[in-house]
Amino acid sequence: MLARYLLDVTFKYEKFVGAMSLLILFKQEPSRHWRELKVEGLEVESLGAGGPKIEGRFVVVVGDRELAERLGVGHMSEEEAEDFYQFLTKTLSGAA
Repeated sequence: MLARYLLDVTFKYEKFVGAMSLLILFKQEPSRHWRELKVEGLEVESLGAGGPKIEGRFVVVVGDRELAERLGVGHMSEEEAEDFYQFLTKTLSGAA
């Protein structure tokens, strides 16, 4: 499952977190719960104003597989992103 992989890579390996961050890029403006999520090593942004710098980051584009392929980064559907959000919040709260 992509969600478990992202969590393992990003949040369980301290050396990785220190070196890179996970950037989740939404094609549209991210929903409020994503914008309000504050997790060290995780950034959530929109492709809106040209998109942020992606070099040196682990990047996943939500909702645009073709763009992700052009950029050479990961891709998640909207549904997978919401599954990841639920998994992430449960895991970080200690409920998983």
